[in-house]
Amino acid sequence: MFAVFVCLLACASPAVAQQSPFDQLPSAPQDTATQQAPTTSVTSSSSDGLKTWHVLLLAAGGVILIGGIGWAIARDARGYARSAGLKIDPENDRPRPDSHAARKAAKQHRRRQRKTARSQRRRNR
Repeated sequence: MFAVFVCLLACASPAVAQQSPFDQLPSAPQDTATQQAPTTSVTSSSSDGLKTWHVLLLAAGGVILIGGIGWAIARDARGYARSAGLKIDPENDRPRPDSHAARKAAKQHRRRQRKTARSQRRRNR
């Protein structure tokens, strides 16, 4: 929260300096000597980061989450295949090669039915 506040203050200071874009540029600073601010380093014996078991717990949770998503996708795909009328081989859970031939034959049968219906409509005009 403090970092966000500091960033907002840093962005606000140039905005205040540019109240009118048509004014003259501000004069350059007169002090050419470089001043160094004293640096203080605070060392702590305890780290505020995550412990090893926290990291392992998060990694295990990620693996479980991704595995669950994959399982749900595969389960949904198998359900869709069954509802679409594809023959599913329970041994390896893949569509059988003859399911393509069956769909092709069914498609040809529907085409013949539609062709017969069109010719019937033409005769009844």
